[in-house]
Amino acid sequence: MLGSAVGMSQGLKSLVVLSNASQEVVSRVKDCFSSLNISVGDYSLVKSINTAATRTALTAALSLEQELSANNIPKEMINIAVEGVMTGVLIAYSQEKLGDFALSIIDEIQNKRLL
Repeated sequence: MLGSAVGMSQGLKSLVVLSNASQEVVSRVKDCFSSLNISVGDYSLVKSINTAATRTALTAALSLEQELSANNIPKEMINIAVEGVMTGVLIAYSQEKLGDFALSIIDEIQNKRLL
């Protein structure tokens, strides 16, 4: 399973990866788990993908929490920034729906990497 249990319970995308399954097996799994996305591929990649994504997300969340706490931002606002703002931005990024504000931040980040 490529995804987060809490994320799935909140309606976020996830993926069940089956290895070398026939179309019949894929159809059966889709019937049993109609709300999940099903894919046939290299399921051995799932653990490393979940681990990398989790590590990166937590690194970003901890960094944001430290930055905002240092500026005396209330915990309630920090939580909304993490679970609302960050999640929304990541969804927009993955769907290529970022607005001008977010795109300008991407340009800023990429320009810093080039220096």
